[in-house]
Amino acid sequence: MKKISLLLLISLFLIPVQLKAQTPLDTLSFKSIFHEPYLPGVRPSFSSFSPDGKTIYFSWNEEAKGKNSTYQVDLKGKNLEKAPSDYIRSYSVSPDGKKLIYQKSGDIVSADINFENPRPIIATKSFEFSANWSPDGSQLAYASDGDVWITGIGESLIKQVTQKKDDDPRFGIVDWAGDDKLILSQSDNSDAKEYYFPEYVDTYVKTGSTRRGVSSTMITIADLATDKNKEVFNRKGYASVEVSASGKFMAIDWTDAAMKVREITMFDLKNDTSYIVFEDSTKGWMFGRTMEFAPKSDLLMFQSEMDGWNHIYTINPDGTKLTQHTSGSFDIPYANWLDDKTMLIATSENDPGDIQLYKLDLGSNKKTALTKAEGYRDGFRL
Repeated sequence: MKKISLLLLISLFLIPVQLKAQTPLDTLSFKSIFHEPYLPGVRPSFSSFSPDGKTIYFSWNEEAKGKNSTYQVDLKGKNLEKAPSDYIRSYSVSPDGKKLIYQKSGDIVSADINFENPRPIIATKSFEFSANWSPDGSQLAYASDGDVWITGIGESLIKQVTQKKDDDPRFGIVDWAGDDKLILSQSDNSDAKEYYFPEYVDTYVKTGSTRRGVSSTMITIADLATDKNKEVFNRKGYASVEVSASGKFMAIDWTDAAMKVREITMFDLKNDTSYIVFEDSTKGWMFGRTMEFAPKSDLLMFQSEMDGWNHIYTINPDGTKLTQHTSGSFDIPYANWLDDKTMLIATSENDPGDIQLYKLDLGSNKKTALTKAEGYRDGFRL
């Protein structure tokens, strides 16, 4: 912020002496607080890593004004500069780490890992999005006009996977389950209620409206080898879906609309069976329902408040060996796998306003501190 110095010139010869109390500057008025530049400044917010993981992109305004710009800096905090105007924020790296795909003007483009040698993969008048690599990197699944398609990378191939009816919800891509199955989702809020309220425009009032309600989630397994699609889940409430690295298992974490009942259902995709591996209920409401398979195995991690605090648990895909890995009168606001035996976690065990990072060994449940200075940490990204 720029320093402003005021020079007050008083001529005792020209101005009669009048003693008057000085009015202090009201720096905490709404006008002062919200007027640019902002008094507290603008906190930088993380955007993304570069594909090689050596550069961080973040949004910031060093002049503490409302319009942010994108900056880049290396992992040591050096070479800070504005990012190029054509910098690509969202992309997906191929399984072998040699190629990436990204969206440009509604089309899907493939390029080398450094964004060189771009080549359009899908370019139509429709809008293509949610491109997702198959595990072997030979195909892409993508969504367009409410349906899901697949296309080849090394050879010509375009195949329509779904064909929704006009009034059906749009299909979205959850993930691949091996190279021959796709997990698809739909969200139906057709029974949501519409509410009306006044919107004030200058001196006039017009009728506004909004739709409120809890959607139903439908999960479909698309078998690409047989061209058969099977809906395996359709329930109102809140649902998240995870697929194991082997493609053999899918877990659906469902909570009812009131957020009081929770079920984790495991789907054995090879044997076409399903069963509940974890269930919980509360008089309050469910909170902190992170769930994720290990990077290379079928071990499932999830967070639960079943002992009164939000902690980390693992369970085998057959529902055996439910294990609690953290405990105590504190919560785990963040958890992510580092490898199949180690997790990166954040805890509030010192104080709810003091969030510290640890490495958690799942074999011994031993925590290794990664941070020490007191502070509230959030927005973690690996």
